[in-house]
Formats: sequence, C-alpha cells, structure tokens
Amino acid sequence: MAGRVVVSVQGVPYNSMVTVRKVARREVRLDAEHDRKLECELERRGVSFAAWVREQIDREAEQAAIEERLKLVEELANLNIDWGYEEVAHLPGDPATNLIRKAIDEAYGVADTW
Repeated sequence: MAGRVVVSVQGVPYNSMVTVRKVARREVRLDAEHDRKLECELERRGVSFAAWVREQIDREAEQAAIEERLKLVEELANLNIDWGYEEVAHLPGDPATNLIRKAIDEAYGVADTW
C-alpha cells in the first residue's frame, strides 16, 4: 500500500508529492542449524533474506493456485457432463475449453486427442 507524504529536501519543492512504499516487518527466530542452512542458501543464490522470503511467498501462492485449479478440473471431470466434443470435433476449440481438456489429460494421464 502506498501513501503520500510532503517532504522538504534540498532541490525538491516542499509541496512535491512523494510515494512511500509501506512495508511490514517480521521477526524470524532460528536455531543455529536452520540459520546456517539459510545463510548457505542465501549465499548460494546470491539474494537477500527479504528477496528470498518474497520468492517463497510467491512460490507458495502459485502452488496453491495450481492446486485449486486442479481441484476444480477434477470436479468438472466428475460431473459426467456431455460436453458435445463429437459434434464440434472438426472445429478448433475455444482457448478455455482447450485448457480444460489439457488439464484433464494431464491430471488423469489421458492420451486422447480431442
């Protein structure tokens, strides 16, 4: 969340609006072994602790989104709906349908060609 503040800095008019990024601070307590592992990982990857944490958060959020999409695909597959594929087999499917077909194939290992 960004906020606006009025600043007075040499060379900057006193009424200039500057965007300030709001940040959250967290404290992490690690035992010596986990701290050593973390330091090795940060050094190996060449990233700061904050960058590493952001990457982990993004990775977890993406994994959760993938799991949710797979769950929804499974629910669609279990509905036993006749999607009418045979009727339009000669036409290229719309992008959403193609994605659903691909996800079902990947989730269930189906080698069918639509």
